[in-house]
Amino acid sequence: MSGILLTLLGAFSFLMPHGGMIVSNMGFMGYNPARINGNRMMVMGRLGTLDSKEAVLEVSSGKSYFRAAYKSFGKLEVRGEVPQDGEFISSYPYLFMMEAGGNIPLSPNFRAGASILFFEQRVMTEDLRGYALSLGAEYLYSKVSIGGYVRNIGPRAGYMASEKYGLPVTGSVSLTYRQKKNLVSLSVNMPNVTPSESTIFLGYLRKISKTISLGGEVALENDLSFGYRTTYPLRFMLRAKKNRLSVGYLVEIPVSGFNLRNSLYLGVGI
Repeated sequence: MSGILLTLLGAFSFLMPHGGMIVSNMGFMGYNPARINGNRMMVMGRLGTLDSKEAVLEVSSGKSYFRAAYKSFGKLEVRGEVPQDGEFISSYPYLFMMEAGGNIPLSPNFRAGASILFFEQRVMTEDLRGYALSLGAEYLYSKVSIGGYVRNIGPRAGYMASEKYGLPVTGSVSLTYRQKKNLVSLSVNMPNVTPSESTIFLGYLRKISKTISLGGEVALENDLSFGYRTTYPLRFMLRAKKNRLSVGYLVEIPVSGFNLRNSLYLGVGI
């Protein structure tokens, strides 16, 4: 029974963004709708802990995009207070969500964007459904970009009509310096848009050849001992890009243990 309770308590955890700017610059899923710019199709697969698996499809055209994701949390066995062999109920909780958004230029150096996200999560026979809005902006000046977003603006949601909870509204601001072969970023993620709960992400990306790029990112916060906000504070990325085809690999290292999370994506320019 504890497993199902933990899943229910963490029902909105999938809406929380993880990672800073380097993940987005390496081609993986970003969170600021103002940063979308280009024509491409990307598919990504991710293997995580507890047999969780995730697949993402993203298509962008100009300054608009569509994204769909499906995540399986593996097999969940629900037992009574006194576990007995052969007496349990199996459940296969999942998450499905779709997001569409885009941005418009308000000046030669400033863009503003927005998106809407619809989600459904099922645990046993219980369904959690809802939607959320995101707002973002980015200012470009020479080699420096300053951006920010607020995600999960939406109504209260819950598994039962009598129990509704507010979505985890999250804010982020970032500063990026880009050279021809180097990119350095500083990002601050703020759960509940509260600076006192912020996590700082420091990232560096290096283009080592015409086709190969390497990146790394580390999360800094007040207390990583329990991994309460950032379960995976360290990540390394490798990207190979030639013409319209790009392939990326991301490994995320947890606070403790050996439960590495691996992601692989394939992108094609359209």
